Amino acid sequence: MNLFFSYFAILCAYLIGSIPAGWLIARAKGIQNIREHGSGTIGATNVARFLGVHYFFLIFFIDAFKAFGALWILNKFGFSEKTLFFAAMALLLGNTRSFFLQFTGGKGVATTFGLFLFLFPQLLLVMLPIWLGVLALTRNVGIASSAALFSAPFAAFFFGSSMLMLLFVAIAAQWSIFLHRENLRAWLQKKQ
Repeated sequence: MNLFFSYFAILCAYLIGSIPAGWLIARAKGIQNIREHGSGTIGATNVARFLGVHYFFLIFFIDAFKAFGALWILNKFGFSEKTLFFAAMALLLGNTRSFFLQFTGGKGVATTFGLFLFLFPQLLLVMLPIWLGVLALTRNVGIASSAALFSAPFAAFFFGSSMLMLLFVAIAAQWSIFLHRENLRAWLQKKQ
């Protein structure tokens, strides 16, 4: 595949990831800027705090579908694994640092879910039970997400991923965990 088309595909992936579904839906429902409320992010959990739990599932699905769909299209066009790697990173970066929202955004959980679903669906066999178990114990979506993401690189290694995919899983998981650092800090302080 021509190098120009690979760069163009990665740029398009970033812009697709940047489409702020949570912000747009919240705005359509009367919240002018969801970033000024709750945790200050545009993610499914924060929007659901103000609009109801059904919006969590809607926004999660849209963000996951954007990521999955973009990679599916690039794969259909025959782009290399290396281009898919950088496109996946661009999709995640777009969601968490949106071009359309002055480089703010969500915490990348739904986008990471969509990316893993396309690139390495076996990971979800490990991550989903961990997410559900930790959520049941803590009643905290951020903590449950961080725990599930923490397991992802170990699961990728166990399932025998390529080095490129293992690198992507590790970077994506740690980036999203980093974005949850305030959740983790607040939760730990409550436990002390």
